[in-house]
Amino acid sequence: MDPRLNPEKLGLMVQAREFARERFTDGYRLDKEETFPAAIHQAAGSAGLLGAYIPKEFGGLGIGFFGHTLIMEEFWRVDPGIGNILLGIFGSELLMFYGSDKLKRRWLPPLAEGRAISCCAITEPNAGSDIFSVATSAIPSKGGWRLDGTKQFITGGTLADVILILAVSDPGQTSGRFSFFVAEKDSAGISREKMKGKLGIRASDTAELVFRDLFVPESHLLGEAAGEGFSQVMHLFNINRVFACGQGVGVAQGAVDLAIDHLRENPLQAGKQTTQFRLAEMLASVLAARSAYYSAGWKIDQGDIDPAEVAMAKLLAGETGVRVARDALGIVGVYAGEKTRRLSRFYRDAKIVEIYEGAKDLEKLTIARQVLKRPRG
Repeated sequence: MDPRLNPEKLGLMVQAREFARERFTDGYRLDKEETFPAAIHQAAGSAGLLGAYIPKEFGGLGIGFFGHTLIMEEFWRVDPGIGNILLGIFGSELLMFYGSDKLKRRWLPPLAEGRAISCCAITEPNAGSDIFSVATSAIPSKGGWRLDGTKQFITGGTLADVILILAVSDPGQTSGRFSFFVAEKDSAGISREKMKGKLGIRASDTAELVFRDLFVPESHLLGEAAGEGFSQVMHLFNINRVFACGQGVGVAQGAVDLAIDHLRENPLQAGKQTTQFRLAEMLASVLAARSAYYSAGWKIDQGDIDPAEVAMAKLLAGETGVRVARDALGIVGVYAGEKTRRLSRFYRDAKIVEIYEGAKDLEKLTIARQVLKRPRG
């Protein structure tokens, strides 16, 4: 047993696995109709599975980001599209670290309990992994700020009750040009459009958000002062890249599970040496990726964030998810479509882990640059 998995975390993994197996039964329909599983999201909140890292005083379990990632792996192992309900609290990390006590008490309990959904509006049509291309503006106004801009590929954007927005508050600065603001769903000046026809995770809501003269009161600025957004978003990325690791490992493990089920039903194919070689490689890849995120995730909870290690874990988990889903599909073949259709969804769902929370080539740059600037050991 991994020494980082205490009885509390082991129990949480079992609970998450049983919850997913019992409730994630309608994945094909939800994927086909591109429908967010609201009832399952609410049930997960009631079961305490949404807010693992949110402190107990605000309605969560208070067991850290590593614990949340373990749940993510178990959920994605059963169904990645439904499993993304865990991103229904995306942005709560920012509220925890940088929000006022009033904002925390208003939003963290309903997010942890599944009574509300949050989203984090960072990506724009011309600003994906390149944060410095963000153009949404925040202009000082009496009592607050006026925001204008467009955000794209925002997870939970159609449904969110609270929106965390990265905007340019001081264009004359470099890293100090950005700030995060908190907007609520009924605020005038917000329009949303659901994005359809995605390659994968179609049960996960994704939207384009447009802000036109959106007023945000001064009390809804995150941090002590304007200009702290860059350091805040970098902190957020390190945490959420570990969450993405759970997704990549989860979809890979789920694909292996389906391949093994198929081989047990087809002993002639299972007895072939080439098939056994492929299965062994898949299993070893999953173990390696899981070990990498266990290390990075555990360290984050100890306050030891290593961006290079996080990026390595994310790179490995994303590539493992895609490769293992592909190889599992090769083993199962036409049966992937004829039987449960799950494996074909896993194959489509896996790719996103290599793209969001930092595309894989950006992770490579992070790794190289972080390592090269260190003193020789």
